[in-house]
Amino acid sequence: MQAKQYSLLDIMIATNKFSIESPNSIRCYKGVLDGQEVVVQNYIFDIREELLNIISFVKEGSRRNSLPPNTRHPIVNILGYCWDEPEKFLYIVFEYPRKGLTLIAYLVDDDCPSREWSTYKRIINGIANAICYLHHSSRQKYLVRRYLDSFSIWLDDSWNVQLSDFDSIKVKDRDEAFSEIPLPCGRLGYITRDDGISKDVYDFGNTLLLFLVGTHTRFLASSSVATDAYGGLTNKVWDWWDSKKDMLELLDPRIKNYSSDEARCYFEIVLLCLQPEPELRPNMVEVVKMLNSHVALPIRSSKHRRSYAD
Repeated sequence: MQAKQYSLLDIMIATNKFSIESPNSIRCYKGVLDGQEVVVQNYIFDIREELLNIISFVKEGSRRNSLPPNTRHPIVNILGYCWDEPEKFLYIVFEYPRKGLTLIAYLVDDDCPSREWSTYKRIINGIANAICYLHHSSRQKYLVRRYLDSFSIWLDDSWNVQLSDFDSIKVKDRDEAFSEIPLPCGRLGYITRDDGISKDVYDFGNTLLLFLVGTHTRFLASSSVATDAYGGLTNKVWDWWDSKKDMLELLDPRIKNYSSDEARCYFEIVLLCLQPEPELRPNMVEVVKMLNSHVALPIRSSKHRRSYAD
């Protein structure tokens, strides 16, 4: 992965003056650069230094051959960037995924033919493995997402997962104590007080929950903003668990040929990841093991389950 610096004119020509918006994601434009289909994503602040750190992290992983053969890197292939000095905009150019579909587009498309449980499992495991790679693939550094949502998860034509949205990513040294870093302005969503690796685990739990229940669940029907959608849904699923109701009643009815045991296990993994106390959450290595074995760890009770939503 080698980033090229493009001019603003290059970006404007490629996107036909930013007129070709991607229907799958926010702040994204489709285009063609150097004969290749690309996505151009714009940011309202300068993250060039962090972008170069991300590229260095990816290149280091490629040198270590830390990915299985024929496996795409969990971060989209960054081709280059453009810094618009007068407007203070940063445009990041990355390779257009072969399917060009984000997770949110997959969830809201009622006509999508791939509603088999096997497809859901592939996507879920892909997201978990992607985050696990960012956290644990290097002995020297680790990468934290800090904000994972269904707009920044891309799916290719084989349902492989890649992550984009670079303004919230941080590359950290292993021996560096993690400091509180505020999320970029304008972020919507259910945000926990902690930040870092355990925050990514929490966000994975939220993403997995939304993936399992679907976007048309009755719990989301009355939610007008993302904060209520995530926070309200989190409380609802805990209430369901505490009442000893069957978690399968929450499952998206569009999913076909699902395994009851596997689906229940996935809901239990959701609850483990959504523990308010960071120390009660599993790490992503444990999450991947649970997904593969279909056996979840015991869910420990929490006295502060509502502390973040109150």
